[in-house]
Amino acid sequence: QGFAQADPAGESYYDSFIAAGFPAKWWDGWMLQMLDDTAGLSRVKRVTCLKKGVLGLMTFYTSHELEAAIVKAQDPATRSDTASAFAWDEGWAFYYGNDPAGAFSAWEAAWKRDGDFPNGANISELIVTQFNKGLKAVRSDTYDLDAAKAARDDIYRMWVVAYLRASLKYLELAEKNYDEKAHAEGYAYFLPIIGLVHAKSPEASNKMQEALNITKTSIAAGTYCAVKAVVEAAYPVLGLSCESVGDFKDAVITTCPCSGSTGTLSAGVGPVAEVSGTATDMTCVPTTTAPPQEAPSTSGVQGGAVLAAAVLAGVAAALSA
Repeated sequence: QGFAQADPAGESYYDSFIAAGFPAKWWDGWMLQMLDDTAGLSRVKRVTCLKKGVLGLMTFYTSHELEAAIVKAQDPATRSDTASAFAWDEGWAFYYGNDPAGAFSAWEAAWKRDGDFPNGANISELIVTQFNKGLKAVRSDTYDLDAAKAARDDIYRMWVVAYLRASLKYLELAEKNYDEKAHAEGYAYFLPIIGLVHAKSPEASNKMQEALNITKTSIAAGTYCAVKAVVEAAYPVLGLSCESVGDFKDAVITTCPCSGSTGTLSAGVGPVAEVSGTATDMTCVPTTTAPPQEAPSTSGVQGGAVLAAAVLAGVAAALSA
């Protein structure tokens, strides 16, 4: 819950949500509303929203670590592997999780959408190169403020692609044959990028939010194509294109294909040296009998990943109760 209650005012990702009309610490209120059953939704919608919402929360906290790394890197005293690079590395850990294959993480959501939109940009691979680029840029020997900010912004742009694909996919499926789970997935997947989209095109953001309003019990015919047209018209200002987003391979509504915009997303750099430093991790086990165990760590990635996994495990336990 500490993640959801964070209020990192002054950070570009977070501030985009405030500018879009969200209250401070909005993730906390949203999560509690779903957990406490005060939203007036079915269990299917609440559980689905929470499962996908956790991925959005981890995306938010990833952004915080990236922004914090850039701030720390601007000060020579904290431009180091144990400060600025450590923070950036933790951002990757929150995004990828602690499973070797990235299972149940925000990264995995992007990987799955790559499979759904095979002729578009391969976000799950491209985004790794931008994390590498940013890590290199916030380290002392290779410091480059402009490169760090560019990597951050490209990561955010790739998040827009990944989550927008999911939103469009599930809006399409829910319109064709209404299903509460599909509706909730589309709604929850759009949450992590509402601020980013709104900052460039309030119309596109609002149109998608209206279409996926979680209180609806059906999606009117024609909604998907109408929303898709408005969103695609915003691709140029979002730095996207029909080419980078791609086409849903299992489309059930084929009357409104994307056309007219081309362009690819930027690649970053290849692998960089691991971050050095020390930290104490807390390994949390979802049980009432075994207390958390402390373990030493020599990597910022391990520290962040363990905590990220604990958050996911805790929510999974709560939802299965």
